[in-house]
Amino acid sequence: MCFRRVVVVGAVVLVSLGVAQSATAAPARGMSKASAAAGTSASVRHPGAGSESWEVDLGSPGGQVSGVTATGDGLRLTDPRKTALTDNRAGGVYTFGVHLLEEPVDEIAATPGTRGVTVEVRVREPGGQWSEWRAASPTARLPRAGREVQPRAIFTAGAGTLHRLGLRGVATGALPEAKGEPLTFRLYATREGLVGHRTANGHTIVKNDHFVALPSRRALAGDGGREYTVTISYRGRTATAPVWDVGPWNTRDDYWNPAGTRERFGDLPHGKPEAQAAYQDKYNGGKDGAGRRVANPAGIDLADGTFWGDLRMSDNDWVDVTFDWTDGGPSPTTVDDADAGFTASDAWASGEAERRPTTTCRSGIPPTRPTTPRPGSWSRPRRASRWCASTRAPAVVPATGTPPGTVTSGGQWKAKAG
Repeated sequence: MCFRRVVVVGAVVLVSLGVAQSATAAPARGMSKASAAAGTSASVRHPGAGSESWEVDLGSPGGQVSGVTATGDGLRLTDPRKTALTDNRAGGVYTFGVHLLEEPVDEIAATPGTRGVTVEVRVREPGGQWSEWRAASPTARLPRAGREVQPRAIFTAGAGTLHRLGLRGVATGALPEAKGEPLTFRLYATREGLVGHRTANGHTIVKNDHFVALPSRRALAGDGGREYTVTISYRGRTATAPVWDVGPWNTRDDYWNPAGTRERFGDLPHGKPEAQAAYQDKYNGGKDGAGRRVANPAGIDLADGTFWGDLRMSDNDWVDVTFDWTDGGPSPTTVDDADAGFTASDAWASGEAERRPTTTCRSGIPPTRPTTPRPGSWSRPRRASRWCASTRAPAVVPATGTPPGTVTSGGQWKAKAG
């Protein structure tokens, strides 16, 4: 079967000096209901530097707030709590609203610094996939570029008052070309349980809950949000769940990122959790990052509803885990209209029933939903080399700018030349 990947590279366009009005984007599909709010100041562009700077409104939360209070003097830690988000030390978090820039940036610096306060940021294109959180104290080099920026401040015990927060975003143009498929690793999964306890994002765990924990706050979604999800496969069953907690064992082990990007333990193989290396290979003397003796090789925790209900697991075990956000969202592909495996018909345009090749998706995920073609491209089921067997036309992935192909008679996409 013939597919071609279409890679769209965005260029930063510099404009003359001016003031861009502040804007607050609507919450992303899948974001928590409180994850977007107004209140950032106007941003100032710096011509010739490919950058913008702005002041964050400290009194406008846009997500998780815990242990931190806004006063007339700024933000202050008033009710320190020990959570995995603060490395299991007393602290708090204040998540700000989303700020919309004129041009995408991939590097952000925060000023000024405040004792005991770490500022982290993430970016995305409107309606797109959020990047992971990165520390902007002093500078965050982000894994993707975006015009929407969301910061958060993490306080530790004894932190000073955050009187002001200025951010400056820069377009370096140094990002690598986006990869296609999300990353998948084989991991040891353990049941989290802990009904009634709070997770790192403030969620109160309920009976038969559905979420996972990963040992890094870089990919922590908001309470009720689905900004970061994983897809777990176990003995023929598949479940997709959001990342709402931090753990097991470590709090700064983003093992799904390669060396050079991984926050800690960069000498370990890509995709191998520190706890697994400690348990199997006596790495770090058999201890986790906090010095505790590691009792199992777990790289992911599963809530009860995901563990028992979705995957029908009866005990901790090895599973295949796909990190859904690591490809930057659905990858644009076009279908070669000369491919004998696809027959042009009105069903392609109408979304009505059409017979697809009888193949099986390894992940068990069918094409999403029938939809009328518009500028964009047909999408494949994730982790499948061909279409799933289905009685519906495949979904359309909207394209940015020029469509990757044109529609021929019958509604089938024609591959873009070149």
